[in-house]
Amino acid sequence: MQRIKQIAIAIAIATLTSFVVVTAINTNPFLNQLEQGTINYFQSIIPPLEKQSDIILVNLDKESATALGASNPAQDSINRKFHGELIDRLAKAKASVVLVDIIFEERVPEQEAEFFSNLKSAAETSSTAIIMTKEGYEVTSDDKEDDWIGHVFDCDPGLKQFEQKFDFGMALAFHPDALVIGCLASKTDVETDKTIYHTALLTAWRHMRLNPNEAKLHDGRLHLPGWDAQVGFNNEFALQWTNGKNAFKTIPFLTALESLRKGDSAIFKDKIIIIGDTRGSDVVEVPIHGSVPGSLVIANLVNSALAPGSQRLKWFNSDSHHIPVILFSTFMFLAVLSQKRVLQIISLLSPLIIGLLIPISFALIFHVVMPATWPFISTLTTVVIALITLAVQAPQKDTRIAGELSEATVLFSDLTASTEWVQKIGAVEYQHRFGEWLDECEKSIRKFGGHVERTTGDGFIAVFPNPPVVSCPNALKTCQEILANMTQNEFDVSFGFESGPVSGGYLIEAGRKVWSSSGTTVNLAKRLQSEAGKLNELIVFGPIAARFLKETTTVKSLGHHTLKGIEGEIEIFTSTP
Repeated sequence: MQRIKQIAIAIAIATLTSFVVVTAINTNPFLNQLEQGTINYFQSIIPPLEKQSDIILVNLDKESATALGASNPAQDSINRKFHGELIDRLAKAKASVVLVDIIFEERVPEQEAEFFSNLKSAAETSSTAIIMTKEGYEVTSDDKEDDWIGHVFDCDPGLKQFEQKFDFGMALAFHPDALVIGCLASKTDVETDKTIYHTALLTAWRHMRLNPNEAKLHDGRLHLPGWDAQVGFNNEFALQWTNGKNAFKTIPFLTALESLRKGDSAIFKDKIIIIGDTRGSDVVEVPIHGSVPGSLVIANLVNSALAPGSQRLKWFNSDSHHIPVILFSTFMFLAVLSQKRVLQIISLLSPLIIGLLIPISFALIFHVVMPATWPFISTLTTVVIALITLAVQAPQKDTRIAGELSEATVLFSDLTASTEWVQKIGAVEYQHRFGEWLDECEKSIRKFGGHVERTTGDGFIAVFPNPPVVSCPNALKTCQEILANMTQNEFDVSFGFESGPVSGGYLIEAGRKVWSSSGTTVNLAKRLQSEAGKLNELIVFGPIAARFLKETTTVKSLGHHTLKGIEGEIEIFTSTP
């Protein structure tokens, strides 16, 4: 029964700790950032994929911007007609996909007639899928509310004429200065209720000749005929990094444009072309990798999407991750209480095991990213609670010296009519109920500063090791509490106690060394308990105890009696309500 209670307590503590820590991490900015950092770290240590040879980055660098007329080549945009020309020529070169990872902010389309003319020409080339990024902004005006779903997607009004021929996807779904954990796989345009997918997913799907309209998001997985991927928190699609910052073939904007003008277009055929600006205006900070241009982030995500399903980075199932942590913490709690040195050492190491070793192993072996901060804190907290519990339950160091006299109150108890009880309920049931009764008695004895020295057949001997002014009231309160907690169907019991000098020493009983008190006070307490049944009283005590109890309770004399083995007559007392 005691073991079952211990297991139930361990499960309750582990469960409560887990959910309290998760709540704290979700609400505390520091812990939340720490959790994001660990997820990001485990994501970035995953072995890189081989780069896809069919991804080419066409980057607008400073040299290209200077040559194409930007007054401030490090920052200013170039005339959009050059973008239009590049897109049109790439389409005619039969590139598989042209992804424009640039958001155009101008709102005067009639001033960009040449740009739109080139787009129209490119759109008529059916062999090439053209994808434009849309600008997103928060619908909510509450700065404290993180409205991930309620985004409105807007783009240059002039591009709307191509909505039936172009794919419009999300731009980078994170703030350029934020830590990258992943890109949102999809969002819903709250005005049109249309699903907008990430540009990288659209690129991969179009390259594989898949139709995004058939995509479905169900049970944390993004499904498309012949293709699927697990998405994580907030419908994030995890990134998987390739080696280095320039793992893809990169061509400067001007070089690509001049090559196409000369008719040198073979290198672009059937390739995924990502047109981006790498002059520093669109970078993200990625642990281990440092500052990474936004277009390279897109390329990495495309590369991951094109990889075989077995190689894609996966998220740990967020619906069931509490269960292993709770079970693990429960086992560690019980391991500490077991007092076995090996299990306790394992328990002390368990926060590192579940918060570091397991996540790193899953990332390196199975390509699975899982949270680490809250399992670490949950397990650590559970182990600390177990250590505190063990310290509280640990017996104090025995400082008693054999043969040394000390003042104490000795309490004897005994069950009356135990033979009748055995015949009434059977020996097995009697022993079961007797054991439970002893457990309850020991709780009361410890509560009032005493300890059970040993059991005596159908009772026990308890010692309250303090001067009578303290130990006598405690012994009386113990007897009264035990009687108050007993139900009508439990045993009949009587108590006898007395205070005075007590000595003791160690004895060997059943192969164990046990302390045994001795002396006149012990003998007198035993005889007083034997006399209680004859006097039809539940609690009796001797003259020394009575002298100190008179100050705190009403004491009644039961007369003088001759007790076996005790010289002379002894006055016996009891307490009255």
